[in-house]
Amino acid sequence: MADCKHCQEVNRTVSIQNPLDLTRAIRVIRDNLIDGTLQQSSYWPSDQIGLDEPIFSDLPDHEPWPDYMHYFFQCPQCQRIFELSVETYRGAGGKWSAIES
Repeated sequence: MADCKHCQEVNRTVSIQNPLDLTRAIRVIRDNLIDGTLQQSSYWPSDQIGLDEPIFSDLPDHEPWPDYMHYFFQCPQCQRIFELSVETYRGAGGKWSAIES
């Protein structure tokens, strides 16, 4: 997929290793939803069909968070899908990244 100027700032992989990293990621995502860089996506992996799709706006800014978070976002210009996947219960962390098509 060609580089998109609209989402180039969020098109990177970010490791989330602790609560501070997650707090920052949530804030950045919220800011990008507000300014229109991203929108929450209706994309949902086929291996998770049937599970309730979480709504990002329901996520608290700070702990306590759900044990596991899995959200998908989309660039409204190029339609690139981004994923926030974090396991908080055991502290395994997670990441923010683009899903390669």
